[in-house]
Amino acid sequence: MQFTPNVPRFADSGRILVAGLAHRYNQKTKNQIPALWRRFVPYTASIPAKSGTATYGVCYNYGADGSFDYLCGV
Repeated sequence: MQFTPNVPRFADSGRILVAGLAHRYNQKTKNQIPALWRRFVPYTASIPAKSGTATYGVCYNYGADGSFDYLCGV
């Protein structure tokens, strides 16, 4: 698989541990996700024990009302 910068890549993998910042969003507020990334990026260099330079955006904990938690992390 060829890597293309600034293009999302989807891959199957084993378990990974992702550490970062998370916030709860819904369909009306999901456009605020880039602001969470702007808050998080300055901390990426100082996170101990990270593996490589990859960053991850993780959606989880979906609610029946369409809300979800979003984590940006390493």
